[in-house]
Amino acid sequence: MTIVNIKKESIWQNSIFMKLFASYSVSMLGHWFDMVAIIILFGYVWQANPMMIALIPVAYALPHVLLGQFAGVLSDKFHKVKIMMYADFITAVLTVCLLFTNTPWMALVIISLRATVNVVHTPAQQGLIKLVVKENLIMKAVTLNGTVNQLAKIIGPFIGATLIGLVSPKFCILINAIAFTISAFILLFVYLDKEMKRMTTVPKNETALIEESF
Repeated sequence: MTIVNIKKESIWQNSIFMKLFASYSVSMLGHWFDMVAIIILFGYVWQANPMMIALIPVAYALPHVLLGQFAGVLSDKFHKVKIMMYADFITAVLTVCLLFTNTPWMALVIISLRATVNVVHTPAQQGLIKLVVKENLIMKAVTLNGTVNQLAKIIGPFIGATLIGLVSPKFCILINAIAFTISAFILLFVYLDKEMKRMTTVPKNETALIEESF
């Protein structure tokens, strides 16, 4: 009787996914630092009224509600890593702009613009996971991302509130800008990987003109 040893595949051995996972983890943690800082900035520093504070989650969520379906189409037409990388970089720039904002209304505009840019991030990431992770590990990859998202909702506010107590709300907003910059650079390394570029490039016969214009 012949015994065949089959090496069990592990999601942790997928270097491309691990880079994507690191990028996502950093950006999610920064996102929750930022959200807590903005709420405190509105409520305690600017002393905004309750209605203005209630508009904060609206500014975060409304672009996703309005543009979510179009974001999925866009992520199918363009290079997914490029989309994520550009979205993270633009988010970092807009977050820096938020540091120089001194009025609630202007802050809401910037938050809305930032959320609009990030609409494309989730569908691009989900599509990318299907390309770089084997079918039997996709569920595990999605679960890991979901776990990080939930942990960031717990860890981010606690650490963020502590830092705000020691420094200032805008310091946490700066951390978010740095987090998204780091995330963008991680994605840049993924994009420069030749094998990764081959796996994630849309067929040329379908999108040659679009890629050139992009």
